[in-house]
Amino acid sequence: PSKIQQAAADGERYYRYGVTLKKTALFFNTLETHVLETQRPILLDALVAFEDAVDRGRRWKSSSGGREKDVVMEWSTPAECGRYVARLDRAAATLSRENRALRRAHFTIGSKIVTLADFDLLMHRAAWKGQFQEIQATTCDIERQFPTGRATKWIHHWNKQVAKVFEAAYCLGLQTLKDHFPENVARVELHLLFTGDGGGKIEAKRQTELHDSEEENVDQHRAASSLTDEVVVYFRPSLEELRSAYYRELKKFVAMPTAFKGLGVIGEGAGVYRAVAWKATKVLTQVYQKVENLFTRLSEVAQSYEGSAAFCGVADLERVVEASVSTSLRYTTNFRAIKAKRKDVRKL
Repeated sequence: PSKIQQAAADGERYYRYGVTLKKTALFFNTLETHVLETQRPILLDALVAFEDAVDRGRRWKSSSGGREKDVVMEWSTPAECGRYVARLDRAAATLSRENRALRRAHFTIGSKIVTLADFDLLMHRAAWKGQFQEIQATTCDIERQFPTGRATKWIHHWNKQVAKVFEAAYCLGLQTLKDHFPENVARVELHLLFTGDGGGKIEAKRQTELHDSEEENVDQHRAASSLTDEVVVYFRPSLEELRSAYYRELKKFVAMPTAFKGLGVIGEGAGVYRAVAWKATKVLTQVYQKVENLFTRLSEVAQSYEGSAAFCGVADLERVVEASVSTSLRYTTNFRAIKAKRKDVRKL
């Protein structure tokens, strides 16, 4: 009979509507667990549209007696029921699609920050910067897709997370700065020069690595009565030039917190990174103290050779040897001293 066929067709139609509504209801009831708290402002438009589809989609305007009034949708009107379910499904699909995209971006940034923590900021600054720029590109892409200001809370969250990783890498870099300085300063080829009119100029050239390890005390053998010319021991480049280059490179690293403008297009998180420098004040003080100690020790190295370099000013070295080494014991003692001094020179 036609009535039974019509009832079966209506039942099948309503069954499809019911399945769709059940899926939508499950999504709505678990929405709070699907949407991240920091991303709720970003999804505001989609959330409002979904809520509007749920609440207002069941009513429509109808004119009766010259007046418009709200008419509640009923299951007895299949056409309107179908339109309502379709609108609701579209709104839920839009919200779900945007939420999935945002969650994907969120967890992608999280994994990149974990990778960022593996880079040494001092030794691999370019790699660190490249990873940060990838995070920056992701946040900017999300920010441009939505109205201005909607992503502020989410971006601020990631600024704080990046700042934590940066602070750890920055403090570690400061603590190891003197041991792992950039190649153009950490290893410098110094010329230790001995100058004097009588002996001319003698140059001891060694590739010297700047470090503050303890220097062995060396005995100074002077023959003051036999030296006729003043001898000066100095470095080339000078310690002043070396100190200037060292501090120039040091400043580049120390000033890194001020170079960060923050994530996102607007870049309002700069203050989070500047705070890192203030937190590292104690470490910075220690770094500058270690640097000064380093140059003090380097100056002491030159001073330790002033006694030996004084022989460069002797007019007649053979006469000094004949006058000073008069016994076999003196000869043995001085010969051993010369061998020890040669080893010290090779340690430069």
